[in-house]
Amino acid sequence: MTIPKFDPFAVVRENRELRDSEGNFYPGELMGRQLRDAEKILQAALLDVKAGSDPNGHSQMTADAALALMNAWVGLFSAPGNEAIKASEELQERERIHIMGSFLAGYQAAYLVDLTNNREFREEALTEFQALVRKHSTEHATRARTAPINARRQKIQDMWASGKFDSRDTCADQEWEALGFPSFRAAREALTNTPAPLRIRDSVPTETRKSGLKKIG
Repeated sequence: MTIPKFDPFAVVRENRELRDSEGNFYPGELMGRQLRDAEKILQAALLDVKAGSDPNGHSQMTADAALALMNAWVGLFSAPGNEAIKASEELQERERIHIMGSFLAGYQAAYLVDLTNNREFREEALTEFQALVRKHSTEHATRARTAPINARRQKIQDMWASGKFDSRDTCADQEWEALGFPSFRAAREALTNTPAPLRIRDSVPTETRKSGLKKIG
């Protein structure tokens, strides 16, 4: 089966009406077209592989490249933080410029690599860069996932440190649900090994306490 040719900028040339009044072209359209084209290429290449029509492994390499492109676009547009971008026109415009500029720079860089290096170097460089991108994406996703957890822990620890509660159990029991903890146990664990709060009785002279100041706790 003939594998379709891939044109990364086809949608820009073929759909002038997709540009806005200032001539700007938004990356969502570019992504959508590339995803559709890459899927067609992937299917055609896999048919060649399945039919045994790939003696040199070119169709398998093409299928791998098409799938990698699809995963890259999906990963970019599903990354944590996109909700904040969608809520701000200014951030949307900045993101559009960054995405289009980065894509164009990457395309030119890949072309220059093709012109100045052999296939072995190209594959090695691409593999290394993909590993770095995946590492960064994983770290970013982990930070985004743990940020709310860390925020809850800090809030309940601050409440305990305020001296308002007579025990950690009481603090966790009264505040876990309001702070968004999944359970009392999770809130209580957040208070494990936290220092005891400084109470009034600890901060006033002994003579004052003896004179009638009621103890707390």
